[in-house]
Amino acid sequence: KDYIRKHKVTVNIDEISESIFDPARADQDVLINEERKLIRNALNKLQENKRQVLILSRFQNLKYEEIGQIMDLNVGAVKVTVFRALKELKANYLKLAGEIS
Repeated sequence: KDYIRKHKVTVNIDEISESIFDPARADQDVLINEERKLIRNALNKLQENKRQVLILSRFQNLKYEEIGQIMDLNVGAVKVTVFRALKELKANYLKLAGEIS
């Protein structure tokens, strides 16, 4: 947490898959924006430690060893947390998207 605050690690989901606006692709842009919103909301529903580990591993591209040092976890704990966070993120996303009840 200190590393995240100190280095101001942030992830802007909107920047992850920016698309250039093209009137011919307006419908596609709407769908992309809705998907970004769903991902952002699903990510925000995760517990803080799961969200942090997922952001560091998937969006900041840090190795598990680096994440372990930052968060004072062993590599195995980081792997398990990433796995569980991804599983929970998927469930949150599907629930928000209305694909499951």
